[in-house]
Amino acid sequence: MALIANRDAILDLKNPTTPMIFLDPQAAQLVVPVQYIIVASVAIMIWDIMNNFLVDVRLSRQWKRSYMTIIFIVSRFTGFAFLFTDLLLIVSAPGNCTALAKITCSFFVVNRSCISLIFYTRVYAVYRRSNAIKIVFGFLWLLVVGGAALSLVDGTSVPLGPDGYCVTYFTRPKLLVITAATEAVYDLMVCIAVTYRIRRAGFSTHVPEHSGSITSKIRYFFMRRTSGQKISERVLQDSQIYFVITALIKIPEIVIIVLYATGVETASIIQVALAFPDAVVVNVIATKVYRNLKLGLPGLYPVAAQTSEELELSTLMVKGPENFHNRAIRHQPHPPRHPPVPNPFPSIPESLRSGADIVSGNTESQV
Repeated sequence: MALIANRDAILDLKNPTTPMIFLDPQAAQLVVPVQYIIVASVAIMIWDIMNNFLVDVRLSRQWKRSYMTIIFIVSRFTGFAFLFTDLLLIVSAPGNCTALAKITCSFFVVNRSCISLIFYTRVYAVYRRSNAIKIVFGFLWLLVVGGAALSLVDGTSVPLGPDGYCVTYFTRPKLLVITAATEAVYDLMVCIAVTYRIRRAGFSTHVPEHSGSITSKIRYFFMRRTSGQKISERVLQDSQIYFVITALIKIPEIVIIVLYATGVETASIIQVALAFPDAVVVNVIATKVYRNLKLGLPGLYPVAAQTSEELELSTLMVKGPENFHNRAIRHQPHPPRHPPVPNPFPSIPESLRSGADIVSGNTESQV
């Protein structure tokens, strides 16, 4: 039994090496649930990596032909590295807490920058003839990078007790609301921009633009089927539903940090607890979208596309940004494997060549 000073009180403890005694009571109650959340998040990330390992290796072999493949590989590595190093920082005693915290935050910044860049290139591909759109979304991408860099500036870690355990905290935790807000706005803007382009290019032959009320157009959007699918289903496939999911994650994260986080330690623990599930969802879904588009798996458009603009847009989404300026990229119908055999008897009716009328006894057509 020993006497250990905890702020202004002298505590008589049986276990003087318990690191929880150096935290506020409210923060100490959150540590154990947060540790379970972190372990579960890392397990999900490992499962996703193992489940898609062969496909990712197949993509990795194309790194010399596409710099976007390099960004994809970096995003996969930094996503797992961020989760794993943060896990070590919380559940182990690494010793140098500050250095490991800076490494963890660096992985986070690089990971979010790569993922947001992947989706910037999608906007670039869709609006490749609009310099204004590309400049606006390039500026938004820089805002996302700057928001993620706030964690590198504001986040740190200090030893917790004599055993070398660490506690991660942010000196101004509510400042990280900017990080979540910039990502939410960016994802929402990309979703609106790509959806609008798909709506204009892919469904211009199906949806009446200047007829009917707004209500009828909305009903047409959600109910009318083209190529065996509802228009809304095709718009929300893969990448578009990704933006909806990330928006749903960011909004509760912002609300919880702003309204329910009291004190630096409590707010920091809540921020870490929310950052792990968010990082897993963002990495899993974002890499799935790129993987499907790059390999031509079921994605934004069904196989039976209708218009040439729709086919060109689908090609751009699959081929990636290295083909932005190739104006000849289009899905052309495959030529026939064998040329048609010419008619050796052009003057003889088809019925006589086949013998159908002779067999049936119809002799009038033979004259």
